[in-house]
Amino acid sequence: MVTRLNPDLLAGIFFIIIGAGAGYIAQGYSFGSAEQMGPGYLPVWLSGLIVAFGIAIGWRGLRATHKETIVFGLPVLLTICAAVAAFGPLLEHLGMIVAVPVLVVVSRLVGGHRNGKEILIISVALTAFCALVFVWALNGAIPLWPK
Repeated sequence: MVTRLNPDLLAGIFFIIIGAGAGYIAQGYSFGSAEQMGPGYLPVWLSGLIVAFGIAIGWRGLRATHKETIVFGLPVLLTICAAVAAFGPLLEHLGMIVAVPVLVVVSRLVGGHRNGKEILIISVALTAFCALVFVWALNGAIPLWPK
C-alpha cells in the first residue's frame, strides 16, 4: 500500500498535534499575567503559536496546486519506526558514536537515498552535533563510546 501526502499538509497536521499537546500539558500550570508571568505563561503562548503556524502551513498544503507529494509505504514506515526504537538500546550499549550513524544510515537507505558520500557526511555531522550538545555542553550521562 502506497500513500501520497502533500508535505505541507503533513507538516501542518504535525505542528497542530504538537502544539495542542503542549498547550494541554501547559494548562496544568498557573498562567499568571504579562506583568507577573506564571510557569504556564510561555508554554501556553508558544503552543498557541505552534498551532497557528500549523494551521497556516496546513492551509497552504490544502490549497496547493502543485503535485509535490511524499510517497511512503508500510514497510518503509515500519523500518524507520524499528530503527528509532532500536536507537535507545544501541545508544545505551554501543554509545552515540555507533547509534547515531546506524539510525541515519537505515533512515536514508529506506528513504531511497543511496549516495554514500551524503550519508557519511550527514552521519558524521549529526554525531558530532549530538556529542557536542548532549555530552559536552549539557554534560549528559549519555555514553559516547561503546562500553
